[in-house]
Amino acid sequence: MSTVKETILENACAEFSRMGFSDARMDIIAENSGVNRVTVFRNFETKDNLFHEVLDHYVRELSINDLADPANPDPEEGLLELCISLFQWIYEHKHSFRIEIQAAGLLETEEERFSALFADRISAYLQKHTAYTDKEIRIPALFLSDAILVNFLHHNKNMNIWEIDDVLMKEYKEEMKGLIAFLMDGMKVAAKRMQEENLQVC
Repeated sequence: MSTVKETILENACAEFSRMGFSDARMDIIAENSGVNRVTVFRNFETKDNLFHEVLDHYVRELSINDLADPANPDPEEGLLELCISLFQWIYEHKHSFRIEIQAAGLLETEEERFSALFADRISAYLQKHTAYTDKEIRIPALFLSDAILVNFLHHNKNMNIWEIDDVLMKEYKEEMKGLIAFLMDGMKVAAKRMQEENLQVC
């Protein structure tokens, strides 16, 4: 792929992310790429083609598999580290991430897909570092994954915040720390209740 085409794709990714497909402007993409509209259309022919190449080039390969698990053995502290890593991962891939959840009008479907992916990572960490069952873990994991996504979408979409600064990270850490403590307490109560129910059955 030529350098010109790569540059256009990179700037198109940012424009589609910020404005959505309908409001994204080809002249802005051209200007930000340092070329004219003719060059953009010569390479991609139509706006639809450009959008789908952005999807193929930047979005389809989004994966959280490369994220390392926290080394901290303390469940609450390690879980906070994992939630921070997932939050930072979204911001590192913010344009690709937003395009994916906007693509083809499938916002809820794509958001649910990422929520499930995040919940799987959180569940795996809790299964490794706690004695809770998968049943006891799954709902809290989904709560945490939804909280991560809501934080990103709120700041990024509604408040037009595109980078993590110290203030944003501090607010996020405090919110997630409180939520994790609340959910861990909830898992303890749920586990105790299940033990009592099992004893009654016996």
